[in-house]
Amino acid sequence: MEHQRRKARGPVTVLAIADEERPALTIPGGVDLGPGNRPDLLLSAGDLDFAYVAAVADAFDVPCVMVPGNHDPSLEGFRLTPAGWLRAGRHDSWPGPEGAWAADRDVVDVAGLRIAGLGGCGRYSSGPNQWTEAQAMRRARRVVRKARRAHRSGGGPATRALVDVLLTHAPGTPGAGTDDVHRALPAVDALVERLRPALHLHGHVHLHGADRRVFSLPPGDGAAGESAAHTAAHGSAQGTRRSTLVVNTVGWTLTRVHPAHGTPHSTLRSTPRAELLLKGR
Repeated sequence: MEHQRRKARGPVTVLAIADEERPALTIPGGVDLGPGNRPDLLLSAGDLDFAYVAAVADAFDVPCVMVPGNHDPSLEGFRLTPAGWLRAGRHDSWPGPEGAWAADRDVVDVAGLRIAGLGGCGRYSSGPNQWTEAQAMRRARRVVRKARRAHRSGGGPATRALVDVLLTHAPGTPGAGTDDVHRALPAVDALVERLRPALHLHGHVHLHGADRRVFSLPPGDGAAGESAAHTAAHGSAQGTRRSTLVVNTVGWTLTRVHPAHGTPHSTLRSTPRAELLLKGR
């Protein structure tokens, strides 16, 4: 697995996975993604065996960024130091996917994209990675603070998008399930509204044979209705502020992101946009 943080030289193709394993993805060449669609990056939205996540990244030889789901072990409190992984000040073994960046409550720059992450879902039991609405909002505010600091250090006007991609396990209002376990997490809606990403990828809501639901949120509307997926690739009538493409990535999907952060410190940075290439199963 490659572990270098690379600057974007153009669009970035993203393979995203969540919740349901597809063994063919662990075999080099096992899935035909079409000409010109080789992934540059793997994003995992949670509830997958960590060994499977690492195997998919190895099969495509790409870096990986992940957030945990509500069925994953807790990754809270782990910190990588020159002496190895620490948890609560003690040496411990990192339980996450080998070589992956954990983006939960964080903002990372990988493969030319700025990615914000929020793991887990709304609390419905005593299991790990489940949060009350108040807890989730506190976690989301930390993500926003980190995104703003990264944005200021990278230059550019404050009115532009703060990140390219938002990676969460739980959905916001668009894409939420119909039961309490798979309900929308208001903190996710808040992150979409404040970060204005080109792409929001989530898992958690299983398809059960239904067609994959894709949404395009107009700028400034974190809970807008459904529209055609290609709208996000072409923007809206509201100037250069692009829509957010929201994709349920249970199983797998392939998207392409045209990032905003390829030229740090420039006041002429383009606003990010995204397009859905393939709806995997």
